[in-house]
Amino acid sequence: MIHDNYKKSIIEIVKKHEHIGGISKNSVAVELLDREGGSRNTIWNRFDELITEGILELRTSGKKQEKLFTTQSKKDLDEFKEKMKSVENLLKVITSNPSIGDCFFLNEKSQIEIPKDLKYKIMRNKVSAGFLSKHHSDLDEIFCLHARYEILQKLSTFLINYINNDANKYNQKNKTVMTTIIYTTIPKQILELLSDYSQSSYYTNQFAKENEFNPKISLIKGIPNEDINVEFLLILGRYYFLISRALSKKGKIDSCQEQKVITNFIKAFFPKSKIGNDDIDKKIDDDKIIEYIASIEKPRERFLGKEILDRLNQFHDSFWGKYAIRNNNSVDDNYINNDPRVVINYCIQWLYDLELFSRIEKKIIVHHLDFHEAYDDEYKIEDADTVDMDAWGDVVGTLSNHEGMALILTNYSYEEILAHAGKKIPIQIAPVDD
Repeated sequence: MIHDNYKKSIIEIVKKHEHIGGISKNSVAVELLDREGGSRNTIWNRFDELITEGILELRTSGKKQEKLFTTQSKKDLDEFKEKMKSVENLLKVITSNPSIGDCFFLNEKSQIEIPKDLKYKIMRNKVSAGFLSKHHSDLDEIFCLHARYEILQKLSTFLINYINNDANKYNQKNKTVMTTIIYTTIPKQILELLSDYSQSSYYTNQFAKENEFNPKISLIKGIPNEDINVEFLLILGRYYFLISRALSKKGKIDSCQEQKVITNFIKAFFPKSKIGNDDIDKKIDDDKIIEYIASIEKPRERFLGKEILDRLNQFHDSFWGKYAIRNNNSVDDNYINNDPRVVINYCIQWLYDLELFSRIEKKIIVHHLDFHEAYDDEYKIEDADTVDMDAWGDVVGTLSNHEGMALILTNYSYEEILAHAGKKIPIQIAPVDD
């Protein structure tokens, strides 16, 4: 046991001296003997073991004196263990708030209000996910972002992918140790938490218990991203939005402890952009971004200029480029983050405040979102249900005012009209020639 204590003490002393150029074996031994006593020969044996195990290494200083440092492998493992603390804290927040993180009421009083002009877009993109029970009222509708459930479902996959990401440069020995840490600490907790969803994956049992008036459930989250890291960030963004809506102080970013826990997880596992703020940013205006999008396969260097083209290419090849768009050849299907815009805007500001991406990256991300939203507004009907326009002929009848609404009396039978009930159908009103 004393030998293990020696090892811990040696590592502690070495770490303490790394920032001032390391420390010699002899100096470590002197400090350790003075503090804990023992045999100099035993301490020397512990040095050899720590070096053999790849925890410590000897480097030659400017005076050709060998000094001890912790290895990069040791640093990587220690840093990963610190990151896992943010995972444990995130799971504590999820455990403590079983009713928050999946569903919300559009009109409920909260710390983040939904602007009225955004409500119709949320309604447009919704997909029915069922009901809390077989009885429901259309007046009581719940909207689901599915974030809490998907964090639990995909957390282990995200962490394993993080370990095996070549950009992190973990050696095989560390990958094995890190994987063991994940599988010995997380799956049991996640399985216990997933038991909260025995009634439905869209809401917890506790949420159902608190909302016994049987509302309708509509799913409004964006479509999945093929990149697991981007997808998990989008899920965390939805969760952060819902936690903020329920627990923050007037919607302010990181104004409650639960928000800060999610932020610390983001800082631990997501990279800061390598694109800085510089003079090139000032040259990239909306016209150049549009030109780049319009010529996505072969952007015109003559129009954009080489440095601007290089910068836009750098962005679109980066993690944040994947966050903004889907990488495929269809321009119409290029835009991936189609969560409700109020969620996206809140998350972009949060991530920007964390300095995860640069000023120009934020500008490009927002431009892509604006472009997609304009496309949606121009080319898509407001209702998710499609209407077969060919099924309708000319509607002949009379038009009158009925309690503030247009009342159309037609010569169609009840059965012919019933198939279209509840759907928004564009009509033209014109006088009938005598």
